[in-house]
Amino acid sequence: MMALIIPPTSDPIRKSIPFAVTLGLLLAGMALPSSIPALQPMPPLLAYGAVYYWSVHRADLMPLPLLFLMGLLADAVLRLPFGFSALSLVLIAYFVQLQRPIFTDQSYRTLWLGFAAILSLTLAAQWLVLSLVMRQALPWAPLLLQGSLTLALFPLLVWLQVLLHRHIVT
Repeated sequence: MMALIIPPTSDPIRKSIPFAVTLGLLLAGMALPSSIPALQPMPPLLAYGAVYYWSVHRADLMPLPLLFLMGLLADAVLRLPFGFSALSLVLIAYFVQLQRPIFTDQSYRTLWLGFAAILSLTLAAQWLVLSLVMRQALPWAPLLLQGSLTLALFPLLVWLQVLLHRHIVT
């Protein structure tokens, strides 16, 4: 297989790939419900998987201020309380970066279980905050489906990011 060749002068481009991929996945996740109506109540949180992966393997390329801005964009597009997605993305990256020794150089199973735990905590916190903001307990079934769909797509996300990491970002 031929390796992807990017000239050495493109180091800033290489370093921007994880953020660009995460932003692309965020936009794709927001666009899926309009193109696939069945996903309306539960769009997959593709960007969460990307933030998790890059925070484990290249935390230096996941700057928290840029993640916060990305989350504000998502909040504006999805009409969520301002700062809601921004805080979620930053907290996922921050928590993973604090716990990097646990996740680094581990098996895929450990990486997936770590993501499952962080995603579950994030979704539970989001449900609680939105329920408090709306002043009523929101239904949890769409959240469960959203989390399950995100976890089901995680292997594909990891495969894509591993390819990028090995052949471009390194």
